[in-house]
Amino acid sequence: MTDIMLSIHPQHAEAILDGRKTLEIRKTKPTRLNCHEYIYLYATAPVRAVVGVCEFKGARDWCAEAPDNAATIRKIAERAAITAFEVADYWATAPTDEHGHKWLWTWKLDSPHKFAIPESLDKYGIKRPPQSFCYVKEVI
Repeated sequence: MTDIMLSIHPQHAEAILDGRKTLEIRKTKPTRLNCHEYIYLYATAPVRAVVGVCEFKGARDWCAEAPDNAATIRKIAERAAITAFEVADYWATAPTDEHGHKWLWTWKLDSPHKFAIPESLDKYGIKRPPQSFCYVKEVI
């Protein structure tokens, strides 16, 4: 089993843990993560701790040049608990493929669990916070 340690702003971690945020938006797909594996949530400054975990239910790619892009942005924004402007702004910074298209990945999240006591990265064998995410093989 391979899990992920995800660096995420505290307000987004809280939105995942209280069930408002069921999609995470990223510019890459977790290639070694399968459905029903876990995403540990590392809340960045000022929290600087692992605050909870949720189940990974799959990933989907989205092309910015799709004909229904405005509707797609609204749908993603609602489930990601952010504004449509924030989705569009983030998408604009995504890398382009060989055809000049910009792509985003949405990670479907489920079954969030908030830790009663936030945990340190050391427990997971991680020395410093990941830039975006990193793989975690087992909890130590």
